[in-house]
Formats: sequence, C-alpha cells, structure tokens
Amino acid sequence: MQSPYYKVADVKMLHYFTKMSLLTAMILLILVIGSVFIRNFWCRYFCPYGALMGICAILSPTRIYRNPETCIACDRYTRACPSYLPVSRKNRIDSPECTGCLDCTIVCPVEQILQFQSGGRKQNA
Repeated sequence: MQSPYYKVADVKMLHYFTKMSLLTAMILLILVIGSVFIRNFWCRYFCPYGALMGICAILSPTRIYRNPETCIACDRYTRACPSYLPVSRKNRIDSPECTGCLDCTIVCPVEQILQFQSGGRKQNA
C-alpha cells in the first residue's frame, strides 16, 4: 500500500472523469439514460457478475412453482421480488434473473401457493 502507484491512483481515477474521451462520455450517457427508463439497466444487461449469476440460475436444480388453483392473485410476491420477475403470471419461475432469494415465498399470504423444488422434490416454502 506504500508503493507509488497507490499514491497517484486516486488522481488517475479523477483524470478518467475530468479528461474523458468521447467514447467514454457516450457509454456513460447510454448507461444513465438506460437506467432512467429500465430499472437495474446495468445489472440486467451489462454486468459480468449478473451474467455469471444468470448462468448459475439456469443450471441450478432448484425452481419455484406457483399453484394457480389456490392463488388469489394478490400480486404481493411479484412486488417483493428484487429482480422484478412476474411471479404472479408464471407457474414456474425459471428466469435467469431469479437469484433464489425466496422473498416471494415469504410474503405470500396463502399457504402452499409457492413451492420450492430442489432435486425433483417439491417442498412448501
């Protein structure tokens, strides 16, 4: 931490924003405008960590299922989803944006509507 690089790193980062190129300005402008119209624009479409999480979600043996016969369509679980997935409109949540946080299962007011499946066995969430 005492090397000369660390002494000037903050100054170099400041130069990145004060003396930016046209390409850098355009990319930042696209990200800002995209974030105004689309929630989590960077995370959904450009973040490499988000892409890795999406691949893990696709390959994951776990899924969340909704029972449409007993669902009262209150839409609470859709509002509780941090990824803003339309849980109330799908019977099986298999989106790569689902992180498996189970927030949707916690806020559901009716028992046994959302079920968590792991390895072929369904469990009430």
